[in-house]
Amino acid sequence: MTDIASKQRPRGRKPFAKIIDEIVRQDPSISRNSVLQRFKKHEEFNVIDDKIICHEPHDEMPVSGLSQALSRSKARLLKILKKHSR
Repeated sequence: MTDIASKQRPRGRKPFAKIIDEIVRQDPSISRNSVLQRFKKHEEFNVIDDKIICHEPHDEMPVSGLSQALSRSKARLLKILKKHSR
């Protein structure tokens, strides 16, 4: 039963999680402000009025939630790395 529960559910995750996961894979020690700067430079996202807006699919995330999303992404990466190191 734990194998079923530990599998990734890619369709259930938001587009922000996918981008943050890619950024964290490139630089696991990245800070929240650096991730925010990358969102500002990314062509599919806009940062307006303390909200990060994704154009396709349309979704919004408050900038205040970025640090928590970054923490979750780092935890997912550590979990994957531990699983593959066995």
